[in-house]
Amino acid sequence: MFGGLLAAIAAAAVILTGGGVNDAQAGSVIVGVDLDSTGNTATSVGTIENTADNVALNTPFRADITVQGVPAPGLFGVGIEILFDPAIVSVTGPPFAPASLAGQVLQYSSGTPSPFGAVVPGAGSLRVDSVDIGIDPPETGDGIVFFFDIECIATGVSTIELIDNATDGGVHAGIQNTLGVFSVSSEIEGVVGCEVPATVPATATPTDPPTATTPAATTPAATTPAATTPAATTPAATTPAATTPAATTPAATTAAPTGTAGAGTGTPAATATPGGLPNTGGASSSSGISSLLLISAIGAALVLTAGGSLVAARSARKE
Repeated sequence: MFGGLLAAIAAAAVILTGGGVNDAQAGSVIVGVDLDSTGNTATSVGTIENTADNVALNTPFRADITVQGVPAPGLFGVGIEILFDPAIVSVTGPPFAPASLAGQVLQYSSGTPSPFGAVVPGAGSLRVDSVDIGIDPPETGDGIVFFFDIECIATGVSTIELIDNATDGGVHAGIQNTLGVFSVSSEIEGVVGCEVPATVPATATPTDPPTATTPAATTPAATTPAATTPAATTPAATTPAATTPAATTPAATTAAPTGTAGAGTGTPAATATPGGLPNTGGASSSSGISSLLLISAIGAALVLTAGGSLVAARSARKE
């Protein structure tokens, strides 16, 4: 019996001092801060109310830290640091003694518990370490793992946060088994509004640096030129203009008057009237007309000359 008790104490010492056991075990649990303890017991959890609005000053009320879904190998204990704003609220825990926790928290809810741990107040924090070093099998399921009192001491808002920097819970409450801590799948933290509505103070959310992106290669879509059919063109019909040759009328030719015979009075010779000039089928040339007139004049002169000589010869014979 003493050997089992010493082994349990040694295991508790390793967990409480963070002796290198830091692997989250298989399975996960849900942890919450419930500001209304109605419906909660050591082995059951009611509706989680994690906000309290318009709480009057100097009126303490109870808050529970609950756990849901503890799997095998079961709950060995808890290591939790409760953080709050000490200018707005005061947080106090029950004196750590078997009478105060036995039968009221999950880790001390079955068998004959052997509580071991401490509650340590700090500036804006309250640390609780609670394990069962008895030989009974560890508990599983749902229930309360710790409870404490909150009192508003000034107007304002304070968050109630849970961390564990001692037994490897890290940013969450340390829900322990005999080999380490369970992973926490969800943690519901509290907000208390003292004489004002409970609103979560805005906090800056860190953003991841932009990730360089490589543009995806794009293949230009193949384009097929549209077939074009040349428009049929019909040549316009052209009708040659009708040309009517201009009618040409030959100029009338008047014979030159005949010369007189000798120096006396002669009878003018008969005027020869040439026939109409032949039509060559085109317009009459002025040079052609001049040539014809010249020829006609020369012929007339020869006739007159010959006629005069003949008359003179006849007169001489008569004399």
